[in-house]
Amino acid sequence: MSCYMSELADLIALLVAAGGPTTLMERSPWPLHESLALLGADQPARNLVAQGIELDVHPDAVVGLEVGGVGAAIYELISQGIFRPTGAGLEARLELNADRHRAYRKRLMSLDLSRATTLQEIAQVWRARACTAEKTWTRALESRAAMSRRATPKRRQLAATF
Repeated sequence: MSCYMSELADLIALLVAAGGPTTLMERSPWPLHESLALLGADQPARNLVAQGIELDVHPDAVVGLEVGGVGAAIYELISQGIFRPTGAGLEARLELNADRHRAYRKRLMSLDLSRATTLQEIAQVWRARACTAEKTWTRALESRAAMSRRATPKRRQLAATF
């Protein structure tokens, strides 16, 4: 495991501590990638919270803009016990283990105000987009269920004319 993966995993765990989502949906990884891509584009914010971390952003068909190494960093957090997989299929998700995550919350509180504020801003963007993704998936499943109840739609019968 490279030092880069540990730094990126630490950054993700700090973002969760700063107000990021505590549940990650398996089916929708784009909010994290997009938030890290925004961080990569904002040089002053990047110098404050991610100096020395290479955020390799490239286009991807699944997530839009993909930050290289995010998947491996998430797996590292799973192996450390910070996230634990729950559910199956469309309900698969990663949930935060609050006890294992305590060290990152303490680390966040030890940072100076400007770094903590920057982390919080990025975390809020991530959380808002994750909530949007969750709502979109939920509504899509609800609307699909309503349409699949009836094999054929009811159609208005024409009035008989004699």
